[in-house]
Amino acid sequence: MKRYRQTLEEILSALSPVDTTWMDDHSVAVVAAMSEFPVKPHYDRDDVAGLLSADFNTAITLFRLVLTL
Repeated sequence: MKRYRQTLEEILSALSPVDTTWMDDHSVAVVAAMSEFPVKPHYDRDDVAGLLSADFNTAITLFRLVLTL
């Protein structure tokens, strides 16, 4: 196989926009949970339990975002 070296300009000129939306039902639920969660100086187990019991998958994603996992 012959090696071909591309320049940054060649790569950039070949790029084109991709029409898509990143918002699916799960991301909408996560953003809603984040915006509805009260801002408090301290959170306890009841706060965590409330999120998990309301929607486990949404809560886990929210926790991962907060903890940058």
